[in-house]
Amino acid sequence: MEILYLITLKDVLLTGFGLIMGVLISILFYKQVGLAYMNILRLRKKAVKGTYIKVSIHNPAQDERDPFQFDNSGLNNGITIYELYMPYKSIKEDELDISLDQFNQEIIESINHKYHTNYSTRNTRLKFITYKQNIIIEKEKLDRKHRDDIRQFH
Repeated sequence: MEILYLITLKDVLLTGFGLIMGVLISILFYKQVGLAYMNILRLRKKAVKGTYIKVSIHNPAQDERDPFQFDNSGLNNGITIYELYMPYKSIKEDELDISLDQFNQEIIESINHKYHTNYSTRNTRLKFITYKQNIIIEKEKLDRKHRDDIRQFH
């Protein structure tokens, strides 16, 4: 009981304030350390600026929905989502160094390689492409090597 008399409201408030400030500072510090680490990797040529791409592909063979039934909830709609890391800083059509058709083929080839699928590069249509561009990606995480890197190895 004597310990309870020694702890005052001021001590409890200061401890709570200190904990809250510590959490906020550590969250901000963690983000800055992560950015600094990625920039150091980029300076050491172990990371590049690239694009994170999320692609949906509709495969009619996996579509379990029946067009004659009203409620198809819970059935597979045949859409599969894939995530890729590509070595292009920007994937806007006017900023790519290759044509859009070639880029779509590279995406499908990368999906086939990473996820061990066998989509046709001619007949497969990409749906719902979302992306984050100009981010720093480690070279080991890239799903497609950039043409400059491929030329260095030959």
